[in-house]
Amino acid sequence: MFGREAGKLLFEEAETESSFMSDNVLQLCMEPMDSEDFTAEQRLKAKSNARKINNQICRLVRIFESKAMQDKLELVKVPRNSNNDISSYL
Repeated sequence: MFGREAGKLLFEEAETESSFMSDNVLQLCMEPMDSEDFTAEQRLKAKSNARKINNQICRLVRIFESKAMQDKLELVKVPRNSNNDISSYL
């Protein structure tokens, strides 16, 4: 529905976000990138993951800012009166 580029980015973003808890969080708290609690390898993974998330979100915003993509988003919009996690977030 949104095209290959957007679909690929959405999939990559979902994968990156799912690794966030293991790469960027220690003991249930998100750590600063320069935290001394990270080992050198963990710090590198955390920074890399944060950069990927930032880059992917910027690219997704550019893709979805076009009028055509916003019209497609309107077609799949979840009704606000429905009872699910997405509607309660919105």
